[in-house]
Amino acid sequence: MSKSDNRTLTPQQVKQIVSLTINAAAGSQRRISESVGVSRQSVSRIQKKLNELSAEQREQIIFLSDYEIYEMIYPDAGNEVTASDCVNSRNRYLPDFKMLVDRMVEARLTKQHVFEKYLEIVKEKNVEALSKGYFYRRLERELRGITPDDYYLLQEFKYGEQLQADFTGDKYQLNTYRGMVSCWIFVLCFPASYYCYAGFVTSQSTEESCRVIGNAVRYFGNRVPRILVSDNAKAFVNYHKGGSYIVNESFENYLTELGICFIPTPVRAPQAKSSAEHSVNMVQRMLKNRNIRFNGTQNTIEGHSVTLQKYIENYINQAPFRRDTQKTRKYLFDTYERNKLRMVTSIPEYITKVKSVVVPRSYHIKLNNHSYSVPYVYIRKYVDVYLLNDYVIIKHEGRIIARHIRAEDGDSDSRITTIMEHMPPEHKSIKVSESYLVSPDDILHYASGLDENIYRFCEKRLDYAKRNTELYIHNAISCCKSVINFYEKNLHKNLISEACEEVLRQQPGKWCIREIKNLYYDKLNNEKETEKNQKTGSKINSADCSEAYIRNTFTTAPEDGMQYY
Repeated sequence: MSKSDNRTLTPQQVKQIVSLTINAAAGSQRRISESVGVSRQSVSRIQKKLNELSAEQREQIIFLSDYEIYEMIYPDAGNEVTASDCVNSRNRYLPDFKMLVDRMVEARLTKQHVFEKYLEIVKEKNVEALSKGYFYRRLERELRGITPDDYYLLQEFKYGEQLQADFTGDKYQLNTYRGMVSCWIFVLCFPASYYCYAGFVTSQSTEESCRVIGNAVRYFGNRVPRILVSDNAKAFVNYHKGGSYIVNESFENYLTELGICFIPTPVRAPQAKSSAEHSVNMVQRMLKNRNIRFNGTQNTIEGHSVTLQKYIENYINQAPFRRDTQKTRKYLFDTYERNKLRMVTSIPEYITKVKSVVVPRSYHIKLNNHSYSVPYVYIRKYVDVYLLNDYVIIKHEGRIIARHIRAEDGDSDSRITTIMEHMPPEHKSIKVSESYLVSPDDILHYASGLDENIYRFCEKRLDYAKRNTELYIHNAISCCKSVINFYEKNLHKNLISEACEEVLRQQPGKWCIREIKNLYYDKLNNEKETEKNQKTGSKINSADCSEAYIRNTFTTAPEDGMQYY
């Protein structure tokens, strides 16, 4: 075929269009045409030809020779490509090794796998195959020629098998709602697709690392690899010498819940996790070169981590990968890596046992300058305290007896967390009385349903406190609450109502619970005295009548000296 012939494309252009169309990496026909350097009409014509082929035929195009491509795409083009283009002088089938290597690198295929595919095609075409040694040498030659001026070590990693982790050396200032916080970045990278995920950590600790790993699993769609590889950081490994190592118990338990096996790298062997090392450098270089800062807008650490991952998606995962604008890290991850990852039904919480203590008489356990309640029935009993990412869990004999939202370390706003159900009945009633009727509106609304005089007293007492700056409104609220409690707990409610009505006739200085109680007890004593006098008069009248009856009945005493009635 003549290169000046505008009616047909070169075999290389056809293969590129077919590859981009099958893998859906470039999207529109316009982008494919710009990438290949042909017109949109040519791309459309090739895609129409592809639609006429079966899915299996489309997949095998990259293994075909130039002659066979023309036979398939341009059946009427004539004999412009001779048979010598697809077989050698000894009639051995010669595939396009460049396309084979591109496919091999993209799909992470082994040379053995590619050779087996080649033998299947040779068998179908009923031609002789190249020797295995020659086939491997040609693949290796093409592999060496991929990036002649920018080389890298091509390592074979299976998709979905391994995830590598590392911390950045640089620290970054984050503007949070609790002020400026200095953080590292914990970076995770799949060595097969080089897809990257990262999150901020306040310390290189086991707890913070597990928090980022949990967020990463959620980001991947609740999918996990089989192996996690990292260095010998204290957050992961307690001891490592030679071939023996001891993994941090809390870290190992967390990964076990996810079904991930942890393998630490050999000591002083960063190349064992080169993908993570490279990703860390890329993240640090991205933030530095693009002058990305996190000390401006206030946000939580999780919120800043979400923003960081958006930058990584735009500038790393979706950026050209090894000079290929189509097969990016994200494309490789979505196409090959994600489907190989294992699904998990739930993401565990990080748990670390802090201590075992005896519950004191206050039924509160102190942890990091903060006290958490437990049911009072466990006083003087041993309990185990566990720390999670967001919760504090307290267990007794393996059973959870209390769960609290974890307070921030160093938080001075609230140093005691108490659950009402944990309190004895006496303490609970005190807490209830403190927690209701906390505003003037609450007082007036509640008093209106009790008694008219109680309501009038509260209204005038609160109004007087508002009009006089030397009095604090909370004192008036406390006074009204005391009057209401005294009224509700007393049987002689009418006397308390009268006392409230009477105290309002006095000076405002006497509008207090003490004066109301004095008036109440005076009224109560007067009422009791009146009742006592009434009962005494009734007894006297009854005796007179009885004696009169006896005198009229017995005129003379009986002989035995006894009185009979």
